[in-house]
Amino acid sequence: MHITFLFGARFDTLSGMLWMRLFLLCMVLAALSCSPRATREASNSPGAPDSGGKEIGTRFLLGGWIVPKGRDAESEPFAETLKAFVITTEEDMRGFLEGLDFIRLRGNLEAIDRTDFSEAVVLAVYYLWRPLKGDPLSLERATVDGAEVKISLELEQDPQGRERPFLMAPLYITALERQDLPDNASLEFVFLINGEESAKRTLIPE
Repeated sequence: MHITFLFGARFDTLSGMLWMRLFLLCMVLAALSCSPRATREASNSPGAPDSGGKEIGTRFLLGGWIVPKGRDAESEPFAETLKAFVITTEEDMRGFLEGLDFIRLRGNLEAIDRTDFSEAVVLAVYYLWRPLKGDPLSLERATVDGAEVKISLELEQDPQGRERPFLMAPLYITALERQDLPDNASLEFVFLINGEESAKRTLIPE
């Protein structure tokens, strides 16, 4: 009887430890599967299904930090506003650049000079406002679904780098090939920040 009790107690103890380890393992796996990083890595993995349209290529042109001139420069410090531009000609590109004071540049202005607007459409965005730190604004992907073009951007809340005590606007400029866009159709460009719609622009063919 005493021996049966000892073995029974040992079995109950081992069984309890096993169930506790299985429970903790399930909790860890559940936390990993629900984490933003795991979700993002799964969505970006090759072969992952895409319900948001056909993904198209983009070509980085320029990034950095700017202060816009004119009305945007007078925006409130906590405006939290995305400004988006669809640029189709050299004249419009020149006018856009002349309306900015550049603080920091990432990339080369020559990339914009080499852009053939008969073959490409340029998209430019900047965000009002952010503390001057790192490179918080980036492009995740661009997709086409009929006449709708979605531009998915990421705005990091805590980018790497040394923070300066200034509010500036992070800038990102990219190009899309016209051959990847529908012909002879009005296009609606939808700009998203961290998955949320932030701006829309319509391009009407000439």
